[in-house]
Amino acid sequence: MTQTHPTAIHLPDRALVQIAGPDAETFLQNLVTCDIAGLQPGQLSFGALLTPQGKILFEFLIGRDPSGAADGFVADLAADQAADFVKRLTFYKLRAAVTVTQLDLQVGVDLSEEKAVDGAIADPRHTSLGHRIWADTAAFSSTKSTYDSIRMAVGVPELGKDFAPQTAFPHDVLMDQYRSGGVDFSKGCYVGQEVVSRMHHRGTARSRFVRVTGAEDLPPMGADILAGDRAIGQMGGHIGQHGLALVRLDRVAKALHKGVVVTAGGAAITLALPDFVKFDWPEEAA
Repeated sequence: MTQTHPTAIHLPDRALVQIAGPDAETFLQNLVTCDIAGLQPGQLSFGALLTPQGKILFEFLIGRDPSGAADGFVADLAADQAADFVKRLTFYKLRAAVTVTQLDLQVGVDLSEEKAVDGAIADPRHTSLGHRIWADTAAFSSTKSTYDSIRMAVGVPELGKDFAPQTAFPHDVLMDQYRSGGVDFSKGCYVGQEVVSRMHHRGTARSRFVRVTGAEDLPPMGADILAGDRAIGQMGGHIGQHGLALVRLDRVAKALHKGVVVTAGGAAITLALPDFVKFDWPEEAA
């Protein structure tokens, strides 16, 4: 009989893909942005698979297979991307001793900052995002989730909800800012590594996701954000009056310095940096 977790919320828009086999660790380490070799049992990393040009194709939480499958890993990603993720990894595996399979298990979250459910694993991006749970649907007590509201309030963008595949670099979506995981700048090569490493070491990341608040409901993802009549970014997702946006930091700083009203969909908005980031608005904006 499946145990029901009273604090577990089902996330039906997420899916799980298993990558298993003797070569799984080396295979993944040479492909994705995060450090696979350093993952410990009961630990998740956040990472991405990029295009050769350094843009994000897929993003995921990934950990060692909790079922105990030898040399296995499980990736937790957007459900509508799972089939394409399987195809892409299968394309890359060539003769590697690796199998890539979408699992029947479902994804849930316990939004408690302290671990409240046996087997739950902390989200490495931010403590407010709680703990991930991989189980069957019967394990979850609710499908009504405040997860996206909390995620947007914290300032954590997600692929598909805030930006489209192949449109953003890891730095744009704050992958270098999380408490752990994201991008490992000390490991060897992976797909797109040269572009991402150059951006990091030269400090050329100018566009970042920030939090957005409006006095009325915000416009949809992709809507232009303007300082006067100049485009300075685009909306990500939103829930009511709160959302996320990808903006040029220098252009926002210049608008703030000059007192120019920033708008989206014709209405004034307020932009704020997420509390967890290590950067600030530029002091001198071009």
